Amino acid sequence: MAREQGKDSARAASVARPARVGAASVALSLVISGCLGSVGRYINKINYEESATGSLEGFIHDQLTAAFHRSVRSVHCTPYVDQVQHQSSVTLTCVIRFASGSGYQTEGTVTNTGNNFFGSAYTYSFDDPPGYDLTTAALPEPAVSLAATSPRSLFVAHNLAVALGTVTQRFGEGQLIIQAALYPGELQLVIGANGEARLVTVDSGGTLTSGETTEFDGSRNGIAFSQFEPKVIQHLVEQVARRDEVPQADIARFVLATSLPGGNAGWTIYPASGSRHFQAYVMGDGLRTIDASATRNR
Repeated sequence: MAREQGKDSARAASVARPARVGAASVALSLVISGCLGSVGRYINKINYEESATGSLEGFIHDQLTAAFHRSVRSVHCTPYVDQVQHQSSVTLTCVIRFASGSGYQTEGTVTNTGNNFFGSAYTYSFDDPPGYDLTTAALPEPAVSLAATSPRSLFVAHNLAVALGTVTQRFGEGQLIIQAALYPGELQLVIGANGEARLVTVDSGGTLTSGETTEFDGSRNGIAFSQFEPKVIQHLVEQVARRDEVPQADIARFVLATSLPGGNAGWTIYPASGSRHFQAYVMGDGLRTIDASATRNR
């Protein structure tokens, strides 16, 4: 109805001012169409949020945030259900994505406990998220892509030192680095102390992002910030490129390994392609090449 009225108004304007049809009526029509388009999208959004599907998605999001202390990126339930009949329920399939990159799928149920006299009263249910241990969970894919040979690459000692300084300025050096993945464009760290851990990322532009704090049980292996030496990373990049004939541009990432033989920690270095990767102790010594068929010391 509102759209039809808008069209009528535009036509009326063009009739009232025939000499300006080429400008005024077109401009008016565009303004009205744009306005009604925005209103329509807003109305559609409100209608979706008030539907059974939208209400279930909102309930799941709020519960995961408040009761489970999880940072939720999105909740999407299918199929779309507008209303649930009185004294009945519907079951939907819901896919949840967390800010950490992990997620899970659950059945979600909307039940209308009301009746025709008292109106509708919705209740909701869904499965709790699976056990989640940030200290052992897979790290997310990097959000920033950058060439290893870029002047801004975090494989360059100075750039990495600045990124690490950003983290320590925010959180101090008293926490353990439990997980670490270093890409040319992004540093990812899981840092923890006293049974709590969080994911922290810093990109090559210096932007720091901190995830929510999660709890873990037991002890964890890791390294101190003082053992994460930027000059070691740059030296290993140069060594791999020189001694193993892997172009520096093909070196994709460093991953912290905290359970090497002898209880040592080290770096596993992965090229962008091929079966070979490389490993060295955390301070840069003992570089060796590992492939699918053999392991040889360097």
